[in-house]
Amino acid sequence: MKLLPYRTLTGRTARHADHRIPGTVFACSKCGISKPVPADHCGTGYARTRKGSLVCYACCGVNDRRQLVRESHSTLYLSGGTVSNWPGTLKIPAFTKQTRHNWRDVQRTDCWFTGPDGRQWHGVNLGDNQIVRCRKLKASR
Repeated sequence: MKLLPYRTLTGRTARHADHRIPGTVFACSKCGISKPVPADHCGTGYARTRKGSLVCYACCGVNDRRQLVRESHSTLYLSGGTVSNWPGTLKIPAFTKQTRHNWRDVQRTDCWFTGPDGRQWHGVNLGDNQIVRCRKLKASR
């Protein structure tokens, strides 16, 4: 397979379709490593911050772990017995319990897990999706 000359993506010049060009690389704004953009599957290999910077999936996991320590609320994804971030670079085992929602008549899945700082978290997923809205529980006395 012959690759085209490398194109480097930056936050300001990257367009949505750029990640499909073979040989395209991007520089992570957190770790500074230039990484190839995978052209063979649906992921881009990077996330975009609010300021437009590109961040690799590995650094996304580190940032999400820090956010769980710092913040009291987070939106994550629930798959089986695991809570994770979007790219799957942060995975935390969770205990789950499925019930029915009391007025929407949809499936409700509650999950409990221990965050990176050792604090307990509770999350709720409603319906046919993986989005779980989580909050840090108060410390037990």
